[in-house]
Amino acid sequence: MVGMAVRRWWPVLIMALCFPVASAATLSITGATIGSGTGMPAACASAPTVAQNLGTLVNATNVVSVDVSGIAASCGGGTVRLTLYNNTEAAQEATQAIPGGGGSVNLTLPTPVPLKDSHFVAVTLQGP
Repeated sequence: MVGMAVRRWWPVLIMALCFPVASAATLSITGATIGSGTGMPAACASAPTVAQNLGTLVNATNVVSVDVSGIAASCGGGTVRLTLYNNTEAAQEATQAIPGGGGSVNLTLPTPVPLKDSHFVAVTLQGP
């Protein structure tokens, strides 16, 4: 009886021991890096700084404009697009031309956004 039990279990034992090795052999892993956050087109390689500006008096707790500075000269004549998000939705968007030599751009929001609703700002630079 013991001999029959061993004969029934040896294929299961072989499969249990060999299956993970066979599965791992089919995976291919490369050494590439993973990144996120910024992407820069070749014609407009720039990593700008973004600062939200609050209003005065009535709008003292609202974001009324955003400064984008440190724009490379190679982006001059292009466009900067700004999207201010509250949670996952776009609260406000603004676009403006980049000066010929790059530098800084101030984008005024069409409607002030309460600071508590300003979760993050996305900036896109489009070169000439």
